[in-house]
Amino acid sequence: MFDFNSWEFLALGIAAILIFGPERLPGMIRKAGEYYAQLQSVAASFRRELEAETSEITKPLRDAVADVSQVGQEIAAAGKDVGELATGASPTAPDAGEGGSTADVVINPDEIPSGDASTSVPTDPPAERPVT
Repeated sequence: MFDFNSWEFLALGIAAILIFGPERLPGMIRKAGEYYAQLQSVAASFRRELEAETSEITKPLRDAVADVSQVGQEIAAAGKDVGELATGASPTAPDAGEGGSTADVVINPDEIPSGDASTSVPTDPPAERPVT
């Protein structure tokens, strides 16, 4: 708090002895120590009361920060899982072979079988059903 060096303490001691005398100086130092202890006690009490009052205000804020932190950790874990899945996925299908993806396969029209049941179209008109 105060920035005293050893020479300044020595000068204060000499001044105190000259002003108060050697017989009253020990009692005055003792009294100053008691006042200092009381001052520290009052400051600590004030600090405790202030922290108790502000804790009621800051508790919801701390809870909100904890919730946000937990959500952030969950998002980070989900991102890690997605990253692991992305690195584990292969860029091409396993049955595509060396040619790359299956979209690179060229089909020659001569290789398409004719007369396939799924491609044949009936030539007969639909039969009429009687109305009942």
